[in-house]
Amino acid sequence: GDTPLKEGLVKKANGGRVLKAAFEAACRGRGGASNWAVSIGAHYGDLDLNTLVPLTRCDWNVLFAEASPPVFRRLNASLDEHRALFPHISNGRRIEFSLSAVGPERAVMPFYTVQGSPADHDAVYWLSEVGSFSRKHVQIHLDSARRKGATTARLLEQEVEVLPPSELLSRHRIPPERVSVLMVDAEGYDGQIVRALPLGVLAPDLIVFENTHLRDGDHPATIAFLNSFGYTAYKMKDDTVAVRAGAETNTITWDW
Repeated sequence: GDTPLKEGLVKKANGGRVLKAAFEAACRGRGGASNWAVSIGAHYGDLDLNTLVPLTRCDWNVLFAEASPPVFRRLNASLDEHRALFPHISNGRRIEFSLSAVGPERAVMPFYTVQGSPADHDAVYWLSEVGSFSRKHVQIHLDSARRKGATTARLLEQEVEVLPPSELLSRHRIPPERVSVLMVDAEGYDGQIVRALPLGVLAPDLIVFENTHLRDGDHPATIAFLNSFGYTAYKMKDDTVAVRAGAETNTITWDW
């Protein structure tokens, strides 16, 4: 039979099952026109299967927040493409974009990305995905990209606005209690963003964040924070899935 969700903690092969079951539970619990899915570090909004399926099935409104100005320009220009992916949006739902980073406090900070020619991007498909407040982190990726053939790629520094999660939501008129799913991909700052969430008033059924680039001690601190608000966390290869108490399920019924 199906593996219970909690067993996914120690069975990496069931990581996809954990995520799929949790998304379905969030949809059943708070899908619908008045609820939201929020993606922080959205890149181009080119969501993978595990996130695209529930966003199209659940009728959620969607907020994409992206800190990199060049990536945001392409994301914002893709509105028509996203309307095609989420046809319910034309029926009174909302899809919104925010050029901003998210952090504990409001600030303006230098943000580092990699800029390259079309040939560089052809040589290294993930070039546009590199963006961080850590110059060192971006430089490591840039050096790797150059070795892989992105010979003219260079580091780009730009100042970006940083918003606390509560201000990001209020700017887009999103009631915190209406956020069903929150996804974070912030190149090593994921833990800081998650720990800045006002979980006393914000209570998503599902929180997904990347754990690949976290600093030592950052992941256990983030898990302890989530546990203190009743979330159970499941560490997969690259991501951690946190499920709100009462929202757990083992049921998978969709065709993923």
